[in-house]
Parts: sequence; structure tokens; C-alpha cells
Amino acid sequence: MVALRKESENHLVNELLPFWTVRMKDGINGGYITHFDKNGKDTGEDEKSLISQTRCLYTVSSAYRSGYGMDLIFLLTKCGMKIMAGFSGWLIAVEM
Repeated sequence: MVALRKESENHLVNELLPFWTVRMKDGINGGYITHFDKNGKDTGEDEKSLISQTRCLYTVSSAYRSGYGMDLIFLLTKCGMKIMAGFSGWLIAVEM
């Protein structure tokens, strides 16, 4: 069981988080990029759904809360605020 935990943490810290954190920030449109090809390259598709954006926000915030890097704070604040601003009109429309 210890070996499985170490393998899982190694995969998270050295493969999953680095893959996403260096690619997911959308510096042009704000929020997170979620469409990549099999080689990890941005496909150029800029559709942003509420589900995909909040899933990214949740994942980054969970990793940050678990102590996996202060560098994640930028992805939380800048991208997270863009998401809140971008979807706020949709949320207001749904509430009415």
C-alpha cells in the first residue's frame, strides 16, 4: 500500500500537475485552456464551458490546499477571477 501511495504521489507531483499547470493558463482569453492534442499541444479551440473551467479551478485549488506549490496561487487568483467575471452574467440569468 505504501508503494502505491508513493507511486500515485509521484505521478501527481511530477507528471499530472506539471503537465496542466504549464499549459492551462489562457493568457489571451482568460480562464483555463482545456483542449489539448495527444502530444499536449493546445488545439486552439477556445470554447470555455462552466463545467470545464470550474473543474480546473477545483483541481488547482485542491492541489494548492494540499501543499503542492505556492506557484499555483497565480492560477487560482488570475484565472479564477476571470472565470467568475466571465460566467457571472450566465449565473444571474439562471437565477432569474
